Amino acid sequence: MRGMNLILNSLLILLAQDAWAEFSLTGGPGLSAGIITKNDKALASKGFHLAFYASVNPESNNKPWPLVFGFQVKQFKLNFAEDGVSKRATYNLYGGHLGVVMALSPILRFQVAGEYYPQGDISALSSNNLLLNGNRYKYSTWEGYTGSPAAGMRLQLTHDKIDGQFSSTNRYRSGIGLSMVQQSFDRQNTQITTSDRELSPDKTYSSADVSHRLLLINIDLFIGLTF
Repeated sequence: MRGMNLILNSLLILLAQDAWAEFSLTGGPGLSAGIITKNDKALASKGFHLAFYASVNPESNNKPWPLVFGFQVKQFKLNFAEDGVSKRATYNLYGGHLGVVMALSPILRFQVAGEYYPQGDISALSSNNLLLNGNRYKYSTWEGYTGSPAAGMRLQLTHDKIDGQFSSTNRYRSGIGLSMVQQSFDRQNTQITTSDRELSPDKTYSSADVSHRLLLINIDLFIGLTF
């Protein structure tokens, strides 16, 4: 993490001295599918996500560098089933990216970047009914997972609009992206809430060491502007 901060700080100092940079802000929705591995059991998951990117592409002497870096925020909404129980998960990621960009034409660009997320958090919620001694109880289970940093890779193709009210500097940008992210989790916190019409709610907490993994493949569409 210190190494990445040193690289970014050095680049920013260089940009401030004798270079110009193109800044872009893009975001949009996408579809996600992947595998959640829990106790060596692979659980298929699918859903959608929203992503927002802030990127810098340096230039010097009016020539763009083959370098792009910045940060991104993503939120996933996933559905999967475990032991016949349907679960809904929310997965939040905050991190940075560093890669290369290639100009295919004045308005088309192809980008490859590695993504790193120092912290990613995921939580899953499920609701169930239980018949016990002739009484039906409702209970919900919340599961939260923590673990190592997440990492991934992203490919994207962008198209820029430079006519009309836009220019070669201030462009309307749109495109399509394909990405992958993976993370391992070593701690699980669980909260079970039970209630019925006669009994007040009762909460049960537990935590345990685990060895879970998450792998997601994502495709998305995005729009934005450059400055």
